[in-house]
Amino acid sequence: MARPTKSLVEQCEKITIRFARPQAEKIAEECLKSGVRPGQYLRMAGIAFSDHKYLDLKTMMQLVVDETIRLRRDFNDAVVEGE
Repeated sequence: MARPTKSLVEQCEKITIRFARPQAEKIAEECLKSGVRPGQYLRMAGIAFSDHKYLDLKTMMQLVVDETIRLRRDFNDAVVEGE
C-alpha cells in the first residue's frame, strides 16, 4: 500500500540537508561561539531567515539587480562628470 503524500507544509516541517565542508566548518564555529548544538543553531537561523522575509528570493534578487543598476548609473554619471 502506498504511503500518503505529505503536504508541502508537512514536508517543510522537517527538512534534512547536507552542507559542503566549508559551510559545515563555519556552522561548527558559530555553534562553538554560541554554545548550542548544530540542530538548535540551524533551527534558530531558519526561523530568523523566514521571520525577516528572506525567503522571498525573487524579490531579494530583484533588489540586488536594482541596486547594481543604480550603482552602475552613479558610476557612469561620475565618470562623465569627471571628463
